[in-house]
Amino acid sequence: MRKIFALLFIVSLGFAYQFKGVEELVGRWVNARASTRGITKVVISLRGGDLYVKVWGKCHPTDCYWGEVKAYTFAGNLYQDPTRSFRAMLAIFKFRESERFLLAERPSAGILKVKLFNHYPLNQRKNSAETYLFRKAKAAPPPPPSVRGITRAPRPLYPPNWKVFNHYPRRTTLRWASVPGAVSYTVEIYYIEPCGPLRRIETCRAVLLKRVEGIRGTSYTFNFVGAQPGKWRVWGVDARGRPGPKSPWMYFRYTR
Repeated sequence: MRKIFALLFIVSLGFAYQFKGVEELVGRWVNARASTRGITKVVISLRGGDLYVKVWGKCHPTDCYWGEVKAYTFAGNLYQDPTRSFRAMLAIFKFRESERFLLAERPSAGILKVKLFNHYPLNQRKNSAETYLFRKAKAAPPPPPSVRGITRAPRPLYPPNWKVFNHYPRRTTLRWASVPGAVSYTVEIYYIEPCGPLRRIETCRAVLLKRVEGIRGTSYTFNFVGAQPGKWRVWGVDARGRPGPKSPWMYFRYTR
């Protein structure tokens, strides 16, 4: 916690003393540099009075989804409401080998300035700091009232549920049946921290490995992280970007 407040103190030195509400932050922000190798997109939403942040980083062939976390907002002093006298926002993303502190200043002239602090507590990599500038993406016009969206979840085909793999490298291919109306598919893959026999892993802690959007076919190949359990699911997306129902979770395990 002391690290967090130290970072906030450093960044706050450059903040303007004009405050506005956190509603300024809400929206989809894209990196002003299309060629960036870092953060490509930040989506900020306001739910129940709290800010939530989603982040995507540069990956190939599709950007890597960091996940969604609740953000902390900060006012100018102890007597101001941080949702109204907004000065800074902090979002913390924790991964297996790193912690990433994302600090956002109040938007100015349509630009959101974000500072990213990378901390690696478990290995010899050096801590680093990066700065990014984002522009708010224009809201897409609402689609006209029309036909129903996707009504069925894709049926997973491979691997079968509870499949055990013993090969290495852990190159894994997921396959599913197509559904009417889907122009692309989204896959979520988690690794699971072992906590008991295989058929009890539904209760173990699951950590997002990747969320891959825009898959045009009905398969996806990736390298799994370790000799441990995992799970995945898939859903279709129609031509208007509307997601369909998600498939049930499918579990698997690697032994080596």
